[in-house]
Amino acid sequence: MAAAVNRRRLERVCASAGIAQLALQQIQDDVTAADVDAAELAAILLELSEDTDSPGGLAGSDGPEPRCCWSAFPIQERRHHERI
Repeated sequence: MAAAVNRRRLERVCASAGIAQLALQQIQDDVTAADVDAAELAAILLELSEDTDSPGGLAGSDGPEPRCCWSAFPIQERRHHERI
């Protein structure tokens, strides 16, 4: 019985990993598209940062403190983007 349960868990993990791989490929395609500009890239990264910011951070409580993607942009761009 335990082997069957472990097999199902392994199948679920493999399926989830496949879904995650497809999602990451889509994100990579979006952020590296030829027509994406800095403002759109910032919006995509901000959305991604907010969606993945769990209480313990993306890496968990033992990982490094998560940083907002805005920290990579000059303050002028942040202010411009907040008005949009």
